[in-house]
Amino acid sequence: MRADRPPSWWRVLVLCLRESRPSVLGAFALRFCTGAALAGAEAWPSSLLPGFVSWMLAVFFAYLFNGVTDVVEDRANGSSRPIAGGLLPPGTAARVAVGAAALALGLGLLTGVVFTVLVAALLFLGHAYSAPPLLLKARPATSAGTAVGSALLTYAAGFVAAGGPVTEVAGTSLLPVALLLASWMGLVGAPAKDLPDARGDAAAGRRNLSAVYGAAGTRILLIAAAAAVAVAADLVSLAEPRVIGMALTLSAGAVVVTGLAVKADVDSRAPYQGFMATQYAANATAMLPVLFG
Repeated sequence: MRADRPPSWWRVLVLCLRESRPSVLGAFALRFCTGAALAGAEAWPSSLLPGFVSWMLAVFFAYLFNGVTDVVEDRANGSSRPIAGGLLPPGTAARVAVGAAALALGLGLLTGVVFTVLVAALLFLGHAYSAPPLLLKARPATSAGTAVGSALLTYAAGFVAAGGPVTEVAGTSLLPVALLLASWMGLVGAPAKDLPDARGDAAAGRRNLSAVYGAAGTRILLIAAAAAVAVAADLVSLAEPRVIGMALTLSAGAVVVTGLAVKADVDSRAPYQGFMATQYAANATAMLPVLFG
């Protein structure tokens, strides 16, 4: 019968895309574009498009593979993603992820050796985060460190793909932008994500921030991290006027995240949504001085 047939290839791809979290893919795409814009190239090189596709395939691999390994905790958290919901077999998703990784490396070669090394580093991080022996997701410090590292790699990849000369990085605003926004991703994103995921992570035996410090302690860490990154951005903007817009955005985002963290229920994803909205806006404002300056 029709209902017994395996899903078509395009439906599998759609389900895999849903599993890899489109909102997160969008954030990585924006980081890549920010890095590319900060290269300050007068004309985009022909290698930029294959570089972008290569990078997004690598990110797709990382998050799809994470979905394959997170079945227990995702189901405990009531996730509606396809693997947890039984719509996408983990084995099928794993094969698609491996194919995406291979294609990412192949396309990366069209952009250059340095870029391909960055792609390989991201693929390594994506695997190491979700699988033994490193299983970086199992510990708060390594989980946050992975987030920071993946963000820094993404800004660097965009910069390199756009033809940005590595020797002239100091003359751009890439370093302060990348360091501040990567810190927002890792230091603020980790507690924001761990608050609503505490039940599922505990079911899978993971010691996330909520398990170590409790819900109240994690809220305090979230608020403190948001304030620290915002203050750091404001201080940097005093010496680097090109990041003033981004600094103001992070400051406003810190206020929003703080308010949501104080008012939201333990299982609410509102603080995480505030964190995500802020990083979208901050990346956009980081590009404005270059694109319209």
